Amino acid sequence: GNILAEFVDNSKGTAISEFTDKNGRIWWFVFMDINSKTTYNRFYDYENSFLMGWMSSEYLNLIN
Repeated sequence: GNILAEFVDNSKGTAISEFTDKNGRIWWFVFMDINSKTTYNRFYDYENSFLMGWMSSEYLNLIN
């Protein structure tokens, strides 16, 4: 797939957009908090940078 990063449990970010695909799965475009840690990433020199991208709601929990 197109996985560019995986974040540790309880990482936080801000969703700014939502999209529902043809299978009914909801995707959110998320800016991850700058201090969120990854267990895997394909970004070069990502320290002190905001990571962002589309994330499937299947693996996310919404926090109000």
